[in-house]
Amino acid sequence: MTPVDVARATNQKAYDLIGVSTGTKRKLGIMQMDFPNERLVYRIIKSNFAQAPPEGARECAKEGERCQFSGTGDVSYGAGDKWITKTATNGINCGVAAFGTDPAPNVLKTCKIVAVATKCADEGGVCVFTGTRTIRYGANGIWAEKTATSVIHCGVAGFGRDPVENVLKQCYIVPPTIANKP
Repeated sequence: MTPVDVARATNQKAYDLIGVSTGTKRKLGIMQMDFPNERLVYRIIKSNFAQAPPEGARECAKEGERCQFSGTGDVSYGAGDKWITKTATNGINCGVAAFGTDPAPNVLKTCKIVAVATKCADEGGVCVFTGTRTIRYGANGIWAEKTATSVIHCGVAGFGRDPVENVLKQCYIVPPTIANKP
C-alpha cells in the first residue's frame, strides 16, 4: 500500500490536499507514532476537521476584538460549521493573525471559549490536556485542586490527598475566568 493509498483510506481531507484537484500528486510525509494514547489520537483527528465549538462554549469576542479571560482555555474561532480551536492563556485576539488561518473566508467570525468544567478522567485514570491548567479531583462538590502541565494522575498520587473518602471520584479541567463583556 502506498502513502497515497493510506491517505485516501484514512483521511479523505489529507488525500484531497495531496493534489487531487490539480491532477498532480505532491509528496506525502508519513508520521509514525509509538502507541499514542486515545486522547492524542483524538486531538490529531480533531485538528484535521473544522468543528463547531464544544457545547457550553460562550462567545467572548467578535472578529477584531480580544477574547479576554484569566487562566488557560480552548478558544474556537469561526462561523457556522467552520471553526478552528487554539489553546490560549490570559486572552487571545479574535482573528486570523492569532489563529494562523481563516476557517470561513469572507464571513464575519466570532470567538467562543469553553466556560464549563470539562471531565478529563475517572479516578485511577490519567487526565491529559494542553498547557498548564487547574484540575479538580473529587465528587459531590468536594474538591482538591492542583495546577499541572499537560498531564496529571486522577487520584491521591496526583493530588496528594483524598478529598472525599470511600466515594468514586473524577477529574475536571477548571475553565478559565472570562471577563464580562460590556
